[in-house]
Amino acid sequence: MPPRAPVPPTPVAFISVAIPADNAGMIPSSTLMGSAALLAAAAIVPVLVGLLAHRRALAPGRPADQAYFDWLQTSMWLFIGLWTLWPLAIEATGHPLERALWRSGFAVTAAGLSIACTVPLLLATLALAVLGQDVSRRLRGESVTAREGLTLVLLQIGSIASLIAGAATASFLILSHFVRAGVLAGVAGVAFAVILSTRHRRLSALELHAVTAGPLRDRLFALGAQAGVTLRQLFVVPMARRRIGNAFAVRGGVVILTDVLLAQLSHRELDAVMAHEIAHLKMGHPRKLALAFAVVLAPVVVALSWVHHLEWIGAPVVVALFVRLWIGRRFEYAADAAAVKLCGDPEALISGLSRMSRINGIPNGWSRWRDWFITHPSTERRIARIAGDAHIAPDRVATLMADAPVADGYDVPLALAGAGKVFSSTLKRRIVQRLALVRLAVVVGVPATLFAFAGATLDRGTVFASALLTGFLLLLLIYERSAASAIARLERPLRARHANDAMPEYVSLAPGNTHRVYEGFFEWDLGLLTVTPARLEYHGEETSFALEPAQVTAIEVVRGPRAWIRSARVQITWTDAAGVERAFNLRPARVARVSRMRMAAQALATRLEAWRTGAGASSLAVPVSVGASVSAGLPPTIEAVSGDALARVTSPRAFFQAVPTLVIFSAVATLLAGLPLNPFRGPGWLDVFGAALGASMLAHLPYWLPARAPAARTTEPRPAEAA
Repeated sequence: MPPRAPVPPTPVAFISVAIPADNAGMIPSSTLMGSAALLAAAAIVPVLVGLLAHRRALAPGRPADQAYFDWLQTSMWLFIGLWTLWPLAIEATGHPLERALWRSGFAVTAAGLSIACTVPLLLATLALAVLGQDVSRRLRGESVTAREGLTLVLLQIGSIASLIAGAATASFLILSHFVRAGVLAGVAGVAFAVILSTRHRRLSALELHAVTAGPLRDRLFALGAQAGVTLRQLFVVPMARRRIGNAFAVRGGVVILTDVLLAQLSHRELDAVMAHEIAHLKMGHPRKLALAFAVVLAPVVVALSWVHHLEWIGAPVVVALFVRLWIGRRFEYAADAAAVKLCGDPEALISGLSRMSRINGIPNGWSRWRDWFITHPSTERRIARIAGDAHIAPDRVATLMADAPVADGYDVPLALAGAGKVFSSTLKRRIVQRLALVRLAVVVGVPATLFAFAGATLDRGTVFASALLTGFLLLLLIYERSAASAIARLERPLRARHANDAMPEYVSLAPGNTHRVYEGFFEWDLGLLTVTPARLEYHGEETSFALEPAQVTAIEVVRGPRAWIRSARVQITWTDAAGVERAFNLRPARVARVSRMRMAAQALATRLEAWRTGAGASSLAVPVSVGASVSAGLPPTIEAVSGDALARVTSPRAFFQAVPTLVIFSAVATLLAGLPLNPFRGPGWLDVFGAALGASMLAHLPYWLPARAPAARTTEPRPAEAA
């Protein structure tokens, strides 16, 4: 009987390929068994090796640091080998299985096969990760429980699985001409992966907390200035439960420390460690390492893509990794030498490196062949080179490497102490990310929707102009109500931290008389303002201070940063003990709309000016006190607080760095709306992207216009002017 024509796929069965009506060509059992055996072996062998390494690491009688270090190296290369060799296993087993299944007429898609072939990889990764959690808990005394560790591993594996499933399903659906369903599948995979990753980050408390003021920040920035390095921010990561002490230098003038270093290193030792990270930034090591990895890897990846053999990508990845490790070890020696010159304290660097090894539970020394597999040289070799350059005697080196108690150390930042901060870095990051996502969805969603519903009936230019204008107006609405309302909602939790019968004014504070950006906000601190006839008191999360009327020289309302809707703040100018004029800005933080800030600022300025001049002091509707009084504190200066210049954050360069993201979102919105990506086939991606880009540029236009020269201000404004 001749074979009948295949049944075409229907919209209901969009996840299957065309299915032959007969069952000619059943799956050969040898193909199934051989493919399954190879995949099982590729997944099981690394797990078996991991079990042996786990047993050896926990064997009695071995030094804990050496046992943990051996496990760390073995598990790292098991992970690398598993993930780099898996594409070869898929190529050897997946493609024959896929062809057999398709010929046999089963409703099995390439997406389903890709997901199924990835399951053993993820299970093997899960097993190795669970073994690693057990070793760390038993050898290093981590306080993360087995259940918590399993939950964190499952969240990590789940996020990876979501990306793989979404990508595989999306690619198959798009190739099967179900474009909209494919895009939805891809977006769903990414969204679910982000949700799981966010959940993992919150459960593990791996959040970056900015240290924008204080002795630790001041010392870091002083070392940076001494080295000629412009630093932007210092972050601290809570890692006490995992007992990890480390420091990182990140491109862009950012230094990251773990809280364990603050608790267990002395001032001198931590200064030397920070000098080491500044040296990395001074010599451009983060950028050079990334460039070296890309230079080695990129040409090979292009060549493999050209010959359609990307399954061999693991080999160049490993080679590029070895090159990066080799270069990185030399960078560590160079950074050590530069750190000694910068801080002038080689003994502190020696004792700090030795103490960090003990904190992390690894030995000070290991064989040279192991250096090839590690990012850093052994601590012993680094210390020997530092001591040789500084002419430090061996017996003195031994004394420095001993486990001596720490006499002094830096305080743990407020964000990590006690209940933490209300206006925390985590909350700021969450608000900024959500607002960015909402703005992106609006600027690409509006033109995609208008072109989908009106593109065929109205003129293309008319729809484009309408989309651009509508997107721009919605961006203004978001600016008007978003960030200000988010800060207004923090009043209740902030007041709960300052339990008192009085009702002081809820305000935000920014130091200096220029506009700066603090982690995405114009507000640096939130607090409560109290005015008494004797003084003005501010109690915030970052700072607390008090000023007497005689110290204040001017109170005036100033306009906020240049924008289509201008905000307003109260600028208070005061004089320090040296007679130098300083300034800070206050804003009534209860106001939830930008357009209403000027009226609220004028009312606050009027009350404060009456306090300063003593006019109407008996009628001031202000409380007497709040919490503990502030005696010696003074307002922070702008130099003592980390922040980004407004011109840097809002520059055209910063704006156009976000254009690739806008391109991707525009393409996704275009496909979801059923519009073509090809601009020659009618209104589509180019129109959506153009309208989104135009609306965004129009919203940013006030930041790019040349600023007018500020009007002259008298030192002692009259009360009417301040109002």
